[in-house]
Amino acid sequence: MMVIDWEAQELFRKYRVVEGPVKQKLFNELVFKRDLYFIVGNTWKYHKSFMIIGLFYPPKGTVPVKPPVPIFKDKPKQKTLFDIIQQK
Repeated sequence: MMVIDWEAQELFRKYRVVEGPVKQKLFNELVFKRDLYFIVGNTWKYHKSFMIIGLFYPPKGTVPVKPPVPIFKDKPKQKTLFDIIQQK
């Protein structure tokens, strides 16, 4: 799978080899010391193939925090045809 994450590409461009510092950073540090999540995406032309467009690596054991206020408002109740007729 192709990786187009900016940080990973710059690290590879700096050292030009996967072994050594690149493997140390991307494999050993991110896999064993952090929870690693891939952000994947695709393009319109090749919609069946995916690529890694970003890495998200919070510290291991991080618990998501519920926002203090709701991000989205409650959806309004969907009106039925019967409700619309009764209003008239």
